[in-house]
Amino acid sequence: MFVKPPSKKTYKDRAGFVQKIATLANKYQVRHGIVSLSCRVCKASRVYARKEIFMLKTMIGKIEFPEYSGLRCLMMPYVQGESNSVPQQFNPYAEIINSVYFKKGEIGFLTIDESPVTKGLPHRGARSKTSRALHTEAGRQPDKLYAWGGGGEWGGKPNVTLDGDVGILLSNNLNDSCAVWDAVYPNTSIDGDIGHVSHLFPYKTAIFLKAGEVHKIGILTPHESLPVRHNFNRQFLRIISSGVHGREPYFTKNPLMAQTLLMSSTRRIANERKIKLR
Repeated sequence: MFVKPPSKKTYKDRAGFVQKIATLANKYQVRHGIVSLSCRVCKASRVYARKEIFMLKTMIGKIEFPEYSGLRCLMMPYVQGESNSVPQQFNPYAEIINSVYFKKGEIGFLTIDESPVTKGLPHRGARSKTSRALHTEAGRQPDKLYAWGGGGEWGGKPNVTLDGDVGILLSNNLNDSCAVWDAVYPNTSIDGDIGHVSHLFPYKTAIFLKAGEVHKIGILTPHESLPVRHNFNRQFLRIISSGVHGREPYFTKNPLMAQTLLMSSTRRIANERKIKLR
């Protein structure tokens, strides 16, 4: 059976194209989690790759970080492209917030993590189950739902679910402290840790982020926090697009967004009811 691969021209954005590739891979049961050129199922699906599912370019621009001050917020909701939607203490990042976004005016989720890192250790190392802190941004539940938190076992309910086309922008101020693979890995684990398949992602095929580079990835893009070469005050920026539902207890609350989020939630519930009534 020949399955015609999707064309990039069919999709308005890269995220939609990547999601279609992932859907094809799941539909034709790419059991290896990758595209194997020796597998008849993989050949039938015609999902193009070397070994990974599909290759993309990730870098979209550069930013200049403000002076280090120990600022920190985790998954704080805000209005993309509008620095007046975040509390005043984050004003040093105003220029970045105003210029780096997916869709101006939509709700997004902001992480700014300014913290010291120790020589020889990866920033994310404590959460890794293997010798490499390799992961995808989202975990994949048994029912093929992309999620964070909760639901760590079969039948458990996750606290946060993500649409398949959610996008992530990453940047930090330390050269070579993060590696990204231009790939999509749909068969990720429940918590997103994929160190057990690190052999699929050798460093020779990685993109090593340089200070100030902004990279655009998806929730299924393999990336890795790397051991740093010296003690350093690291600044990390992550912007996540809309399409995140629910919250974890550690998410930073934004007092400026309470009413906006309430209105957004009300509209979403109303739309869901309309769809069910049709």
